[in-house]
Amino acid sequence: MNTGSKSQGHNLDGLSLIIVEDDFVVAQSLSDLLEAFGAAFVDMASNIDQALKKIDQRSFNAAVLDVNLLGGNVEPVALKLEEIGVPFLFVTGYASRDMLPPELQKHPVLLKPVNPDEMLDLLCQLIEQTQAD
Repeated sequence: MNTGSKSQGHNLDGLSLIIVEDDFVVAQSLSDLLEAFGAAFVDMASNIDQALKKIDQRSFNAAVLDVNLLGGNVEPVALKLEEIGVPFLFVTGYASRDMLPPELQKHPVLLKPVNPDEMLDLLCQLIEQTQAD
């Protein structure tokens, strides 16, 4: 993964993010990437219950969510993040948004393997939009 360019001058300096991903290797790779882009704190959760608990315990600036977690859909986590105003994007190996409930299809979806610059740009845009609201 190329983490050398901080596209369009964006970075995640000082921000806290959470990755909800059941594949440890993918989660660690995403975590390393977010830290390389300046995130101060990156937490990881591998299932829905763990993610909801962490979200209740700490505030996050943004989240990266795998659509499917061990056969379950990440929808409860996404709805909780929406409720508390934390921006997020989905990552998935599936090319269709149809896996998402209609009310969540408005959120950005990146296909695995994730393009680092594209993820950084989207996260920064989401965070900036949330701060502007």
